[in-house]
Amino acid sequence: MDYLLPPEYTQTLRILHNQAPSSSLSDVNKVIKQDLNCDKDELFAEFGDTPIGAASLAQVYKARLKNGEVVAVKVQHLTVRAHSYVDIKTMEVLVKIAAWIFPDFKLLWLAEEMKKNLPQELDFIQEGHNAEKMSEIMKTYKWLKIPKIYWDLSSLRVLTMEFCDGGLVNDLDYMKHNKISTIEVGTKLGNLFSEMIFIHGNLHCDPHPGNILVRKDKKGNLELCLLDHGLYANLSDELRYNYSNLWLSILSSSVDGIKQYSKALGVEELYGIFAAMVTARSWETVSSPEGVARKKLTDKEVE
Repeated sequence: MDYLLPPEYTQTLRILHNQAPSSSLSDVNKVIKQDLNCDKDELFAEFGDTPIGAASLAQVYKARLKNGEVVAVKVQHLTVRAHSYVDIKTMEVLVKIAAWIFPDFKLLWLAEEMKKNLPQELDFIQEGHNAEKMSEIMKTYKWLKIPKIYWDLSSLRVLTMEFCDGGLVNDLDYMKHNKISTIEVGTKLGNLFSEMIFIHGNLHCDPHPGNILVRKDKKGNLELCLLDHGLYANLSDELRYNYSNLWLSILSSSVDGIKQYSKALGVEELYGIFAAMVTARSWETVSSPEGVARKKLTDKEVE
């Protein structure tokens, strides 16, 4: 989004990645006690006073188990489950009113997606199973880290997992300081999500910068940590076929093909922006004779 939208938008909304307003520690302890039948101090040797990350549905704390292992504890906001049902109904009413007043309003699908997806994101048991499934699917990618789940300390609203540190995937200063190649990061991300989309048809739905960490392992090799496995999309064969052909058209610099397969994917006149989004390259590069495969990255594209 940094590549497509003005800084005023992206900088304002960026806090929702991992710096959203947080719940009080007393509310966090209430959720833990309700779900795990113990206070946090009975379960953990140490538990952070402030969250290391906070989003709209939950926040994450760094903690230490009685055996000394360091873990991350994701705790759902106390009232978010009850409020979510009200939010879903409110959005459903508002988009219907907007569509009635403005017949060209095309966002009715948004309410339907929210009704389908939000309950899944609020189920931390499902998130744990998703993480384990993806870890097994991607086990040949030795540079990929998916946190281990501690099931005895997890529930519908509490998820305890292996702690992973590192810099956010869009933190250029961190990568420069740690001598991490942005091109290598981009290549590995491309490999990872291509495997999800084209091979398995099982796609992580929330790969924003707060959910992807970069770091070097003990041997000095790049490692990516993929977090937040609450929502996955199962892609149909038809969608994967059209998306594959879109990429073949992009790689061959076929503007007609890009138009055709963008339309098949539900994008018509905005095919140029769509192609720029999926490639993270400018339309000028995508549509040039050299194309994305042969035209060198500009300084702005590297960043």
